[in-house]
Amino acid sequence: MFRLSRTYAWISLASVVLAAIVLSAVYRHFAVANLMMMGQRDTVALTHSFANSLGPQVLEWVSRAATLPIDAVRSNERTDALLELTKQHMRGTDVAKIKIYGLNGRTVFSTERKQIGEDKSGNAGFAAARGGNVATELTRRDKFSAFDQVIENRNLLSAYIPIRNKESAQVEIVFELYSDVTELMQDINRTQAWVTGAVLAVMLLLYGGLFLVVRFADRLIRNQYDQLQTASNELSFARDDLEQRVRERTAQLEQTNAGLTAAWNAADRANQLRAEFLSGISHAIREPMSGLCGASQRLAGTGLDATQRRYVDHVQSCAAAMRSSIDQLLDRSEPSKETRASDSSQAKSRLAAPATAG
Repeated sequence: MFRLSRTYAWISLASVVLAAIVLSAVYRHFAVANLMMMGQRDTVALTHSFANSLGPQVLEWVSRAATLPIDAVRSNERTDALLELTKQHMRGTDVAKIKIYGLNGRTVFSTERKQIGEDKSGNAGFAAARGGNVATELTRRDKFSAFDQVIENRNLLSAYIPIRNKESAQVEIVFELYSDVTELMQDINRTQAWVTGAVLAVMLLLYGGLFLVVRFADRLIRNQYDQLQTASNELSFARDDLEQRVRERTAQLEQTNAGLTAAWNAADRANQLRAEFLSGISHAIREPMSGLCGASQRLAGTGLDATQRRYVDHVQSCAAAMRSSIDQLLDRSEPSKETRASDSSQAKSRLAAPATAG
C-alpha cells in the first residue's frame, strides 16, 4: 500500500530545506546588492569630497605626473604631501587604500608607495571609469596593504570613480578607493543566519501541522483499507463456502437423481415384465377358450333336449364372460402411448423436484 505520510514527510522536508536555502540566497543577493549600491554612493561622495579638498594645484600636478618618470613621481615632495593629506582626510573612515590613475592608465598615486607607476590601462574597472562610469567590485582578501599596515581576512569594496573637470566636464583623473566592509558583511551574514533560521522555523511549524493532518488522513485511509480488506476476505470466504455447499448439494442431488433413475428403471422393467406375463397368460388362456366357445356353438346347433341346451347356454355364457375378462386383462397389460408419456413426465418432475427445492 502507498505510504502517504512517509512520502509526504520526506518530500515536504526536502522542500522546506530547499525553500529555506533559496530564500537565504535571495536575501543575501539583495543584501549584497544593496551594500554595493550604498557603498558606491558613499564612496563617490567621499571621493568627490576628497578631490575637492585637494585643490586645483594638486589635481593639476596629478594630471602632469602621468607623463613623468616613475622614480621622479615616487620621490616627489608633492607625493609625500598628498600621502599625508590622504591619511588625515581618511582617518576614522572605512577607506583602506586610495589610488589615483592618469588617463593613460598609469598609477600616479597610491597609499602603498610601491604601486606607483603600475599600468592599469587594461583593467575593466579603470576603462569604465575613464569612460565616465562608476565601477564597483566586492572581493575577499586574505591579506591587504592598507596605509601603513597589513590587514587580513577582510571584505573590500573597490570603486573606480571618474573625476571631471569643472569647466569642461571631461574626465581628468580616475580614483580607486578600497573600502573595508567586513563588519557590514558580518552583519549581513548574521542577519542571513537569523532570517534563514526564522524562515526555517516557521516552515517547520507549518510542516509539522500539515504532517499531523496528513498522518491523520493516512491512518484514516489505512483503517478504511483494512476494513475493506477484511470485508473482501469475508466475502471471499462466504463465496468459497457457498460454492462448496453448492457442490455438496449438487453431488447429493446427483446421487438422489441416480437412485431415483435406477428405481424408475427398475419399476419400468417390472411393469414391462408384468405386462409380458399377463400377455402370455392371456394368450395361453384365450386359445383354449376360443376352442371351447367354438365347440359350444357347434354343439348348440345340434339336436339337444332342454336340459342339454341349458347346459350349453351356461357354458357359452361363462366362456363369453371369461373372454371379456381376458380382453380387459390384455388391455391393462398394454397401456397407451399417452399414458406412458404422462407417467414419464410425472417421473421426471419428481426427479427434478428435489433439485428445485435445494
